[in-house]
Amino acid sequence: MPKTIVLGGKEVYVLSRFGIMAILSFTLNTIALSRYCSLSVILLISVSSVITGAAISLMTVSFSQNRMKGMAITKLSGLIVISSFVPFFADKNIWWTVSFIPPFWLGVVIKAGRICLIFISCIISIIWLGMMYSVYSQIES
Repeated sequence: MPKTIVLGGKEVYVLSRFGIMAILSFTLNTIALSRYCSLSVILLISVSSVITGAAISLMTVSFSQNRMKGMAITKLSGLIVISSFVPFFADKNIWWTVSFIPPFWLGVVIKAGRICLIFISCIISIIWLGMMYSVYSQIES
């Protein structure tokens, strides 16, 4: 698995896979939102996006045993990210069907303008991250 791909071991693999992308994601989110939101909202949304992105990336690494499964999981992750558009197009009565998906709450925060909801996104993202990391750790051992 991953430790054979990168010579530095698991830590270097995780840093190259997630750390660099997290920094890039945070930076691009901050730049993209700087025109539309206050600094505190930008920082909260950016941090939540980084946690969500790490969980989705870890899902790809954890469940992909070969290239075909990796492509399928990557396509699934695209569907997960699309859930952030649900608040803009779907009736509130069906929101519960996607409420366990972290990007959905980012869409709710942006649409409703209620920054307190960002914490729901962070909590769900951290739960996802923990679940995906436990699967990844089982694969590595």
